[in-house]
Amino acid sequence: MIISLEGIDGCGKSSVIKEIKSKVSEIKTLELPQVESRFGKLARQSLTQTLKTEEVKERIELQNQITYLCMFERCELIQTLTCDHPQFLKSQPENRYTLITSRLIISALVYNSLGSIDEEFLWKICYTLFPPTVLHKIFYLDISPEVALERIQQRGGARDTNETLTSLSIVYTKYQEIITQAKNRGYDVITIDATKPLEKVAEEILVKTQERTSSS
Repeated sequence: MIISLEGIDGCGKSSVIKEIKSKVSEIKTLELPQVESRFGKLARQSLTQTLKTEEVKERIELQNQITYLCMFERCELIQTLTCDHPQFLKSQPENRYTLITSRLIISALVYNSLGSIDEEFLWKICYTLFPPTVLHKIFYLDISPEVALERIQQRGGARDTNETLTSLSIVYTKYQEIITQAKNRGYDVITIDATKPLEKVAEEILVKTQERTSSS
């Protein structure tokens, strides 16, 4: 079973994954991007080239290329963990596994559709690589932009310097739109109140995950 955690920056995806891993060691976790794969290398090469060019059309084409490569990278990493990794298969009889990852199709759709890439075309890519029969459950960690910004400011770090309440609000609104679209396309999406204590959020996700495992 493959599960993704989605939500705006500051909602606690990484912290929740670590908390789940500490509670249930049998569950596989993956934060994307985490490992350098062949598609990841190509994406980073395209990013380097994008930063060097000033021609608008070329930059857009390179940004689109990066999006496709990153999606294939996610697909490859998940396939490696769930299908092709000998040690993993050996420890999981009959390939019964649970893999929890962050930022899969919902985040890809949100951030890339805010750019220059056609949203419907993005959906075709995401649905082809990760249809509801492959991506079994999506947990949306819901948190207001105001609370998210407060958390981001508390954790600090260079990667957070460009976050503003305005940018977070735009992304938050887009998440709401994409979540609704995902439900209409047959994805099992569960909204979690991410303002709860970390332990409670992780526990709720584990309970919902166990419910599906027991019924399947």
